[in-house]
Amino acid sequence: MTVTCLHLWHNGADKPAWLAPLISKLHCSPCVPGTNGSSSRSTIMRRLIYISRSLTDAGDLASILSSSIERNGRAGLTGMLWAANGWFAQVLEGDAEQVDVTMKRICDDQRHANIEVLLDRPVASRQFGNWSMRYADDDEATAFMIGFALSQSTPGAQRLYDIIVASFDQA
Repeated sequence: MTVTCLHLWHNGADKPAWLAPLISKLHCSPCVPGTNGSSSRSTIMRRLIYISRSLTDAGDLASILSSSIERNGRAGLTGMLWAANGWFAQVLEGDAEQVDVTMKRICDDQRHANIEVLLDRPVASRQFGNWSMRYADDDEATAFMIGFALSQSTPGAQRLYDIIVASFDQA
C-alpha cells in the first residue's frame, strides 16, 4: 500500500482505520492526538527510519543526494540514505519539526512508493554527526542498517534486513 503524507489527516479529519497506527508512530505535532496542529518550534531531537520502494532509476540517485545534502544542511538534519534493487532505506535525525517537514516532502515525492516508517523516537544525540546526508555505500553504513534491523523485533525491521541481504545476493 502506498502511504500518502500523514499530515493530510490531522485536526480530526476523517481518516481510514488502517492509518491510525501509522499516525501514532509518526509523532508529528499535527498528528498527535489532542494537539491543534500549531507549529510551535520543537527542541526535541528525533530519529526516524523508513523504507520505501524506489520509482526512480540509478541516475537520479546523485540528484537526490545532492538536494538532500543541501536541504538537510539548511534544516539542521543529519542522516543516511541506502539504496539498492529498487528500495530506499533512510535515517533522518534532528529537530522533530524539521523531520516532519522532510517526511512530508518525501511522502509527496513521486520517486517513492510504499513508505513505511520503521522507527520514530526521540534521541539524545546524533548517530551521523555532521553528515547532512550520507550515502550508505560502505560496510560501516550498511552494518548500521543491519544492526538496526536485527535489534528490532518488528515485521518492518525484518523486511529491512531481508532487503539488505537480498541486495548482497544480487550484487
